[in-house]
Amino acid sequence: MKSLIAFILCSFLFPAGIASASILVSDSFSGSGTSDLNGYTPDTGANWVAYSPGVDNGWKVSGGNAYLGSATTSNGMGGVALGASYFSSNPNVYTLEATLSLSNTDTDWVGIGFSQNSSTSTNGYYSGGGTEGRPWMFLRGNGEANVRAGGATGTNLSKVTGNSTTNATLKLVLDTSVTQWTVDGFINGTQMDLNGGSAGMTYAYSSNPTTIGNVGLSASAGVDGLVHDFSLSVIPEPSTLWLLVFGLLPLLSRFRKS
Repeated sequence: MKSLIAFILCSFLFPAGIASASILVSDSFSGSGTSDLNGYTPDTGANWVAYSPGVDNGWKVSGGNAYLGSATTSNGMGGVALGASYFSSNPNVYTLEATLSLSNTDTDWVGIGFSQNSSTSTNGYYSGGGTEGRPWMFLRGNGEANVRAGGATGTNLSKVTGNSTTNATLKLVLDTSVTQWTVDGFINGTQMDLNGGSAGMTYAYSSNPTTIGNVGLSASAGVDGLVHDFSLSVIPEPSTLWLLVFGLLPLLSRFRKS
């Protein structure tokens, strides 16, 4: 009987989409004129910290897009901080997603990912040590997508070629609610095999990157590409929802007796 009541409560309290609708960071890069991404306020979340060293260099915002300046000669990163070790302190399922377009004439790339810090100086993937920038996902202008679990020095978990680079969607799903954190990657709605042909397509960390607390963008020098939107959302841990439901059961029981 309690299970039935819990199901009914879930139907009313957590209808489809409600649990996944918690947005931590979102940015459509709207606004007039051209400005640095560094210090720019997103639609949701703290200000961006981004590589922006000069007028034509670094991350810029213009016309509803973010892009790496045309005169940039170094790889660059832009990020939003949630707090030190945020993802280990707040175990949940996180979805990081961006829509972008790249020229299909080169192998330059744009990426999204998780990191310990963000930086206003030259840095292609993340700021900090060689193990803290994880996971990251990249799309090249030639249609190749890949995911790395171990930052700039990590090996590719998967490479998928032949992807559309017009309004392409990159998505990483990081689950920090399990003992060994897991990662799933999607390109244009298709899940990538991050498990090397083994059972399932999900990658599991042997050592969790517990220091990560930022999310962000990265891009190669001279890339011809635009980021149209960027977001980080959270799906509450299932146990959290059920604790709330069963915490309401005594109230429902008293209501029925009154």
